[in-house]
Amino acid sequence: MPGHLSLAPQPFTVAPPDEQVRAAAEIFDACERVTICAGAGARGAGDLLEQVAEVLGAPIAKAGLGKDCVPDDSPYTTGGMGLIGVPASHEALETCDGFLIVGSSTPYYEFWPEPGQARGVQIDLNADRIAMRHPVEVGLVGHARGVLERLLPLLGPGGRTRTPAPSAGTSATRPTSPTS
Repeated sequence: MPGHLSLAPQPFTVAPPDEQVRAAAEIFDACERVTICAGAGARGAGDLLEQVAEVLGAPIAKAGLGKDCVPDDSPYTTGGMGLIGVPASHEALETCDGFLIVGSSTPYYEFWPEPGQARGVQIDLNADRIAMRHPVEVGLVGHARGVLERLLPLLGPGGRTRTPAPSAGTSATRPTSPTS
């Protein structure tokens, strides 16, 4: 019947509650060495991932399907992780005490921090993927870009110097975040 069907685009937004976003920021404020794992769900949010990495002094390890989220020459990425990953990514994952998973449910979770080693936060559009591969204290259900935009202003260096993360190409480390 004419007029009973709309062809107009119907965008939808999924966003976590403010208190969950604040809880995630508090977790990272309590951590000294955060590592970010970027998966396919982080596509389109690479600039924000780099800003979060800058604020937290955190390296970005890329899951196989997230390899295009952040350029390989970004000063924040350590490269790939998993079976074909690089040592710098594996070292970052082995030594972190905070873990931000953005849009990844990679099956290579054996390369992730051991359960209990790092406090976890996961951002994913699919609620059923939260904590599927790694225990998390806070699950933020929503589009990576929108969630990171809300999380970023709440993050800070916490008035302390963070432990620098390993660099992909060398054994050199990144500069620490400035202190207040």
